[in-house]
Amino acid sequence: MPYPHEHACRLRDPGEVAPRSFRSMERMHGSKTYRVILGKLRGKSGRADPMVEQTYRYPADAWTEDEAMAHCREHRGELFEPATSP
Repeated sequence: MPYPHEHACRLRDPGEVAPRSFRSMERMHGSKTYRVILGKLRGKSGRADPMVEQTYRYPADAWTEDEAMAHCREHRGELFEPATSP
């Protein structure tokens, strides 16, 4: 689903991640920030189970569509959706 002000890069299907385990954090790439949505895989809810990256979100006012798409590809994203309005 496209977002109005964020480009999105899906790394894993959201159905693979346990619903109540999603978390968000910011990360830097060069001088630009992007959000990383993480969660625990379904069936893995113990404290020791690692979080996995599910999606990256790039603010459209800082990332061009081409920049975000290239970053997504570098990280083996399965689906890229540009922002619906910059």
